[in-house]
Amino acid sequence: MSMKHEDLQSLESEKKSQGSRNGLPPPPAFLQHLCSGPWPLLLSLGLILLLMIGICVIGSKNANMRRDLETLRATFSNFTSNTMAEVQALHSQGGSLQTTITSLKAVVENQEQELQAARSLNDTVFSLESKLEKEQQEFKADYSEMLLQVQQLVNDLNSLHCQMAALKSNGEWCVGQRLAQGWANFLTRVPQWVLKLDRRPAAEKHCQLKNAHLVVLSSWNEQKFLEQHMYRMDIWIGLTEQHDPWTWVNGIFYNTSFQNWSPTQPDNWYYHGQEYCAHFGTDDLWKNYLCMIPFHWICETELNRSSS
Repeated sequence: MSMKHEDLQSLESEKKSQGSRNGLPPPPAFLQHLCSGPWPLLLSLGLILLLMIGICVIGSKNANMRRDLETLRATFSNFTSNTMAEVQALHSQGGSLQTTITSLKAVVENQEQELQAARSLNDTVFSLESKLEKEQQEFKADYSEMLLQVQQLVNDLNSLHCQMAALKSNGEWCVGQRLAQGWANFLTRVPQWVLKLDRRPAAEKHCQLKNAHLVVLSSWNEQKFLEQHMYRMDIWIGLTEQHDPWTWVNGIFYNTSFQNWSPTQPDNWYYHGQEYCAHFGTDDLWKNYLCMIPFHWICETELNRSSS
């Protein structure tokens, strides 16, 4: 044993010397110790164990991945089935929707036809309205012309009546058809002109015999109308204060009615205050004067009374 030990030592010394000669450092003692004995076998067994553990872990993960893959396949299959079912349902609904759209198109076409018919009817109504309006205008024009003809006929009849009355009354005549027609537009009264001259009481009596009375001027329009159609002369009117304060012969209240006195009129200074009767002067203003002075006069009566 001592020889072997010495031999090993000599061998080691030779190796060291060779290593020193070759320039390489001698291996550490730990490596020498590790490489000698059972350590290499243990390391190999450990590596093999780790490799087996890694293989088992990888196999387990592979199994899990396979299960996940199967689950994904099942899920994808279910999704595909559901998708196909939904596509089929949508296809079926699309057919129903197409039918609905076709039905709606038919309804829209019917509505368009009805709208076209309504437009045509509206055009017809508009044409009829235009025609009716034109006919109404023509009728109004014809009616106006007919009314003018009737008025002219009435005026002609009034003129003829006045002419006959003038022949029968020995000097009396109407103011004319314009005066008679115009006066009727005021208060439906017909005036009659008298050419004679006479006192105020005689003039009133003459009018009463004709179922009339002396003319009453109750508005500015009547005043202006007489101004435009009568001659410039003094004319008795139906206003007096012989028995009462100033009063119209037809009962119209004097204080609140139309008045057209000349300035400073009425007065009663001449002939001791006996100017009780009013007359229409040549200046178209009213004046009070003696009732016994002869003037022309105008009688008037209601239309229905004059025609009776």
